[in-house]
Amino acid sequence: MSEHKLKIGITQGDPNGIGWEIILKALADTRMTEICTPVVYGSAKAADYYRKTLAEPTETTFHAVTSAHEARRGKVSIVDCGETERIEPGQATPEAGRAAVEALRRAMQDLKDGYLDALVTAPFDKETVQSDEFRHTGHTEYLGAELGGEPLMIMCSEILRIGLVTKHIPVSEISRNITKEKIVRDLETMRRTLIEDFGIVEPRIAVMALNPHAGDGGLLGTEETEIIKPAIIEAYGKGILAFGPFAADGLFAGGGYTRYDGILAMYHDQGLAPFKSLSPDGVNFTAGLGAIRTSPDHGTAFDIAGQDKADPQSMRNAIYTAIDITEHRRAWAAWTANPLPHAERERGHRDNPGRETGRTEREE
Repeated sequence: MSEHKLKIGITQGDPNGIGWEIILKALADTRMTEICTPVVYGSAKAADYYRKTLAEPTETTFHAVTSAHEARRGKVSIVDCGETERIEPGQATPEAGRAAVEALRRAMQDLKDGYLDALVTAPFDKETVQSDEFRHTGHTEYLGAELGGEPLMIMCSEILRIGLVTKHIPVSEISRNITKEKIVRDLETMRRTLIEDFGIVEPRIAVMALNPHAGDGGLLGTEETEIIKPAIIEAYGKGILAFGPFAADGLFAGGGYTRYDGILAMYHDQGLAPFKSLSPDGVNFTAGLGAIRTSPDHGTAFDIAGQDKADPQSMRNAIYTAIDITEHRRAWAAWTANPLPHAERERGHRDNPGRETGRTEREE
């Protein structure tokens, strides 16, 4: 970790969900400000409300700022926004949805302006955030629209990294949204992020089949032979160590997933069901963009909101992962930046070993 404390933005998510509870619990550990400078985007009123619902009150003091630019090391800052007239734990309301979007947009502006090093988002309700101004099926799609690019949703933990070809779409639309070109592009993105963001030298990637038994030679579907396998062959020809397609049940039940650095799933539940079973405190990372965003791997949990039952570990892991990926990405950029002058200097030193001491071979 560098001496510079990274500024990590954290959005409140839905103020009627468990967002504030997991934020308060995660930031209650004073060591958090030793590894980063947290900047929370949300309602100070909601923060005070949920602080009172905790059996063990947190000592976290929020310092009001107008943007992350004003945040200072050693302090937890808050950009007061996304307030609602009423806080109703467990209730999915349009007002709460608007508050979640406002907090997200304020954080996004600071991210674009370069005041944040990474963004961590607490969960919002995908239905209540919908409006004429916000038509996105999730944070991933919103970030792609705002930052430009083709975002790849990757669920990650210490033992698994699973990317998704299709994300938040109906099951009936999955097949027609899977193309060879998209699989190849996602494999390229996954390889790049595993190298640059996770520090894996040359990752091995397993590609899942779409149909049961990987299609059984076309008996249960032709996507494997017509789309997925050709995509794997093309990606392999580009230097990507991609393998498959593998039937999902066999890949996970037999422990085969442990032989790969990453897995590319065809649709949301195909990847998330095994991931959450094997990594209950995992993290959602949006790859393929110029900015870094992570989030807990769970939703708003309206059923336990305001009851002091929410586990903050996934939020903690999301913050840790945002820091790690930022450091990895910067290190990779430094390692690969303009290598020619460095190589020329090294060659010069070999050709003239007395250069550093100011002596030449003739002076010797």
